Amino acid sequence: MFPTRQRRLRRVLAAAVVAAATGSTLLTSPAWAGEQAPPATTVAGDRVPVAPAMTLRLDDTVREGTPAQAARAHLKAHQDTYKVPVADLETVSTNKDGRQSSVRFRQKHDGVPVFGAEYAVQTEAADGGQSVTSTTGTLYTDLSVSTTPSVTEAAAEQRMFFLDGKLSRVKGAKTEGHGLIVLPDALGVLITSVVDARVLIKGEDLRCGGAV
Repeated sequence: MFPTRQRRLRRVLAAAVVAAATGSTLLTSPAWAGEQAPPATTVAGDRVPVAPAMTLRLDDTVREGTPAQAARAHLKAHQDTYKVPVADLETVSTNKDGRQSSVRFRQKHDGVPVFGAEYAVQTEAADGGQSVTSTTGTLYTDLSVSTTPSVTEAAAEQRMFFLDGKLSRVKGAKTEGHGLIVLPDALGVLITSVVDARVLIKGEDLRCGGAV
């Protein structure tokens, strides 16, 4: 196996899919990248509107139920801050460590996963319930793209092979479909995800005779 070659090929393929489905490889950088996130309703220049990258003890309310239920109730109670409907947040996992828990959510837009959009809510057991101590992560607050694809998965696959000439060097290269995904910019870009960073391209590199 060649880990460096494998990672490079995955990145190339991921970029190819974006180009195939959207006609562009340029995506707007999130507002929180490398700096403190502005309020969710603020957009400066080409920034993407996002929820706060972190909050600390917005309230002292002790909420009933499991950590996940308390976290969801907190997000709903402060929707004016987070700007994302709770219905768009899928509970992914709950990790406990003593009295503290971390609940992770994944954002969806009209049922379609939003790339890179996850939020963690930290809770602490208190008075028979759960108190939210902090939140952190990335939520996109102004997505409006239609989730009806204009490009089929088969068409995206064909374009990917056409755009990436390196695939011709991989013997028996195969793709794996992952359905639809929303790549967030100011409005959201919908693509048909044929290959992304999670996909392994299996075959033999004809230049060096090694596995890819």
